[in-house]
Amino acid sequence: MKKLHILLILALSLFFAGQSLASQGMTQDQLKTQDQLQTQDQLQTQDQLQTQNQLKTQDQLQTQNQLKTQNQLQTQNQLQTQDQLKTQDQLNGQDNGGQGGQGGQGGQGGQGGKQ
Repeated sequence: MKKLHILLILALSLFFAGQSLASQGMTQDQLKTQDQLQTQDQLQTQDQLQTQNQLKTQDQLQTQNQLKTQNQLQTQNQLQTQDQLKTQDQLNGQDNGGQGGQGGQGGQGGQGGKQ
C-alpha cells in the first residue's frame, strides 16, 4: 500500500510538472506570436510610409510639371504678344512712311504749280 501511495504521489508530481512545462511553452508561443504580429505591423507601417512618400513625390513631380507647363505657356504667350506688337509697330511704320511719301509728292506738286 505504501508503494501505491508513493507511485500515486510520483504520478501526480509528474503530471503537474508536465502541466507547468506546457504552460511555459504556450507562453513562449504567445510571445513569439506577439513579436511576429508587432513585426508585421511595423512592416505594414513602413510600407504605408513608403507609399505615402512615393505619393508625395509623385504629387510634387506633377506639381513641378504643371508649373513648368504653365511657365512654358506664359513664355509662349509673352513671345506671341511681343511678335504681335512688333508686327503692329511694323504696320504702323509702313502706314506712317506711306503717308509721309504722299505728303512729299503733294509738296512737289505744289512747287511745280508755282513755277
